[in-house]
Amino acid sequence: MSTAHNDYQELKNALKCFFTVEEQIYLIPLLLSWAGNAEKAMFWFNHQKIPALGGQTAKLVCENGNQALLIEYIHSADLGGYA
Repeated sequence: MSTAHNDYQELKNALKCFFTVEEQIYLIPLLLSWAGNAEKAMFWFNHQKIPALGGQTAKLVCENGNQALLIEYIHSADLGGYA
């Protein structure tokens, strides 16, 4: 299996811990589009601090039970809001 496929599966597995299938269907294409590939999307999810979310990473936001806040942030950025 290709590395790209493995990276995609890793991203999908990381998100399924926190998001419903419907939310994943919304989030995964956006993250892939923004990041360029699944490996970079995973890096963003795990390591990129988001100033608008108190400097937390997306993963930390989710681990703290604030998935809806992350979706709201991503939706706002998708609509052209400040990211």
